[in-house]
Amino acid sequence: MPKGRSMAGATPLLPTETKPGDWSLRGAHGTTAIPPCGLLVGRSRVCDLVLDDSDISRRHVRLSFFQDEPWAIDMGSANGLVIDGISTTRARLREGSTLWLGNTSLEIHREVAALPFELMAAWSRLGSSPAEALRDLAGAISCAVEPDRSYALQWEADVDWEDLGPLRRALVDAAVEWLTR
Repeated sequence: MPKGRSMAGATPLLPTETKPGDWSLRGAHGTTAIPPCGLLVGRSRVCDLVLDDSDISRRHVRLSFFQDEPWAIDMGSANGLVIDGISTTRARLREGSTLWLGNTSLEIHREVAALPFELMAAWSRLGSSPAEALRDLAGAISCAVEPDRSYALQWEADVDWEDLGPLRRALVDAAVEWLTR
């Protein structure tokens, strides 16, 4: 979008690495796509998929792709990761694999699904409410627009940029680039 043109109502296209792939997670929360950039699952609002289970760590498991195969990597969680009944810190996932995080079970399936609703709702508000949308995309508690059109994000105590899930991070990077050009 050229400088000087209003962004009101406009929404940028999703970055390629965040578009839904052909793998997803199914659980009580519904079905969520695992994009090529990966997905961080946990209790913290900076995770890509936030689950409400007190036995899940703030940043519990990261789902990533290696050689186009899905993998689960424990992020040092307090209660560990169990995949198909085996306690592990890392494992390649297969169609129908069941991941246990605390008291929550998630199944992996080779199917197209939507990205997390909260993130897509925030993405759709970039043109109309950029600071609010960016705050929600980043899982931050506040977002201020600086005079130079940069954005200052503030997270909860003990949380910073490095804690963001890969999907959130990619969306925030793309949003800031789109908003500041």
